[in-house]
Amino acid sequence: MEARLAELLPRLNERDRRLALGAEANAWGHGGIEAVYRATGIARSTISRGKRELQSGGTESTGRVRAKGGGRKKAEVVDPELTDWNYTIHPQKE
Repeated sequence: MEARLAELLPRLNERDRRLALGAEANAWGHGGIEAVYRATGIARSTISRGKRELQSGGTESTGRVRAKGGGRKKAEVVDPELTDWNYTIHPQKE
């Protein structure tokens, strides 16, 4: 299992990785989460989430891995003064 997952997981996105881990844990049955954890070092909570996502049946791809609007906000949005400060250090050439 360790060799198979080591070859497969780097080629998958976040969601598909969770699903593959969950499927592997399901295949092992009782103690599957622990077995997958020991083989991969990936958090048990991630493996459990993959199992839950498989059981829920909502596995249709939306074309996105993360929710719309997810992720870090741009520095200029968080601190508008940053842009002004940047121009004082690096003036625009005309």
